[in-house]
Amino acid sequence: MIVHPDRRCESVTRTERVFEEAQDDLLDYARLPAVTKDNYHVEIGGNIEFIEEIPSAIAHGADGIGLYRTEFLYINREELPSEEDHLANYRSVVGINGLCWSTIRTFDLGGDKFFPDQKHARELNPQLGLRAIRFCLKELELFKVQLRAILRVSTQGKIRVMFPMISGIEEIREAKRIFLRSRMNCWPKGNPSARTLNRCHDRSSLGGDRSRGACQRGGFFQYRNQ
Repeated sequence: MIVHPDRRCESVTRTERVFEEAQDDLLDYARLPAVTKDNYHVEIGGNIEFIEEIPSAIAHGADGIGLYRTEFLYINREELPSEEDHLANYRSVVGINGLCWSTIRTFDLGGDKFFPDQKHARELNPQLGLRAIRFCLKELELFKVQLRAILRVSTQGKIRVMFPMISGIEEIREAKRIFLRSRMNCWPKGNPSARTLNRCHDRSSLGGDRSRGACQRGGFFQYRNQ
């Protein structure tokens, strides 16, 4: 509480009140289709880190989950998450009413994101060393645990998979080769849902990486019902 607000404080308060009122009004239109004047439909994806953020994403007009960060599954715990731990969590994100798809990003550890296993933590250079997809491609068993869980939850709804901090096409190709091998292990006689992979690299996602002072690129593809 401000006992004797000056003019500047009163002005800021009025601005905040106007913003809150405008936001409430705009939410009434949030679920309308996002279509351009030339009739192009734009997919709106909301980025989340915790499942508790899903209702807000839907309320603000998200058609799907544009990016689901999975690092928190590894942070602040005594043991590495199991395949069942991953699966239980992803079931709260995929196939949710009000969402058309969910993009799961494989774990991005390193930098300001610490690893519970001290052996691996010592190997992570926070600036230039093993991080994100490079760490996944080196520690294959950890990577495969997550991929198997993603594959298993894909029977519940449409998913997209994103690999973080891609520096070249070979990293995407290698990651997808591992993904395909994991799929064969999950369903040796063929996937009962008859799902297929799209072409090697559907699209890129560009974003700032504050810890490196640079731009990072993620590559993702869609794993979908046919």
